[in-house]
Amino acid sequence: MNTLNETKIIVPAGHPESVARAIFALEEGIFTKIICGASNTNAGHVERLALVYALSGVHVIDVAPSQQIIQSAKAGIKKASELYEKNPEAFSHYKEPVLMISIDSGDDMHFRKAEINYEKCTNCFECIDSCPAGALTANCHCEKEQSSDEAIHQPFSNSWIAASYPSGTPRNDSNKLILNSNNCVGCGRCSEACLQNAIEFTNFNNSQSPVIARRAESPTWQSEEIKAVEIHTGNNSIEEVKNFLELNVSLLKNMELLSFCVESKRFNPAELQNYASSLINLVSQKVIIQIDGMPMGATDKPCSSLQAVSAAAILLENKLDAYIQLSGGTNHFTKKLVKQLGLKISGIAYGTFARKIILSYLDELEENFNAQLLRIVNITTSLVDN
Repeated sequence: MNTLNETKIIVPAGHPESVARAIFALEEGIFTKIICGASNTNAGHVERLALVYALSGVHVIDVAPSQQIIQSAKAGIKKASELYEKNPEAFSHYKEPVLMISIDSGDDMHFRKAEINYEKCTNCFECIDSCPAGALTANCHCEKEQSSDEAIHQPFSNSWIAASYPSGTPRNDSNKLILNSNNCVGCGRCSEACLQNAIEFTNFNNSQSPVIARRAESPTWQSEEIKAVEIHTGNNSIEEVKNFLELNVSLLKNMELLSFCVESKRFNPAELQNYASSLINLVSQKVIIQIDGMPMGATDKPCSSLQAVSAAAILLENKLDAYIQLSGGTNHFTKKLVKQLGLKISGIAYGTFARKIILSYLDELEENFNAQLLRIVNITTSLVDN
C-alpha cells in the first residue's frame, strides 16, 4: 500500500511545552485526554469542561470542529491559567493542555444529532433518564380527574414529582418532550430506550460542518492554529481513509499530534490488527490509535471499559509502532483494570463519564459555579489522578 510519507506528514522539530508534555506522557503511559464531544455544540459546557479539566492537569482536551467551540475551549483554558497564576497552591495540578479537534473521515456516529418525531412520541419519557448529556427534559402539566399536578422531570432524577401522565391528554408546548440539541452528542441511548421509534438521527459530515471539507474550501478552524487532530474512521475502509488524508494533506502535514479513532467492535481480532497496522502505514509520524470500545457508552460499572481494554490487548500483543490509547466506556475503574492486567497502554481518554460526573454543575449560574469551583476540580482531578 502506498503511504503518505512523501507528503511529509511529520512531527515538527520544535514542540510547544504542552505538546512535548503530551508526547512524554504517551511514551510513559500516563497520558490523559478529555473528550468534550465531537458533536457537543454547547459552548458554555465546553468552556467549563476545558476550565476544570485543565485545572486537573489533563494533557489533551478534544472538542468539536467548530470555530465557536474551539474559541470556547480556549477561553476555558485561559481562565484556568489565570486562576493558577493567582492561586498556584489551590490549583497545583494545572498544566496547559493541547487543544485537539475531532474530524470525521466519513460515516462516524460521533457526528450526529438526535431529532424527535413528535407524531410518534407518546410522552412516555423513557428516554430522559437514558441521556448522559442532559439533552432531554420534559415540563408537563398532568391533568387528572378532579385534580391537577405539575410534574417536572430532570435528568438523572430517581423519580417523578406527580409522576403520572394520563394517556390521551393533548400534547402542547407545556407538556411535551424537550430536546436541547446543543447538548446532544449523538450517543443513541435515547433511541434504544424509546418504545415508539420516535427518535431519529441526522448525520453531519465534513462538507456540512465548518471542518475539513472534502476540499472545496478551507475550514474555518484553520485560523485557530490547531496542532492536534483526531480522525474518526467510522465505517471507512483503509482506502477511504487514505483518500481522505490525501485530500487534506495540506492541513494535516503540520499536525504535532495525530490520532485515529477506531471502533473496535467493527472487527474480529485479526481484522482489528490489520486495520490498525494499515492506518499506521499511511503516515510517517508515530500516531495515536484510539481504541473506541463502547462509543459514548461509559457507565459507572467496573465492566464498562472491558471492550476497549480487550481490543487494546490485541494491539499491544502485536507490538504496533503506535501509541495505544483507550476510549469508549472508560470510567474511574479503567486505570485499575489496566494495572491488574499489566497492559502497557499509552493512556486513557474519558468522554461520557468525564462529562456526566460534573453535568449538574455545567448549567449553574456563574456566581454559583465559581463558588463551587474547588469542589468541582476535586471531582475531576480524582478521575484524572485515580
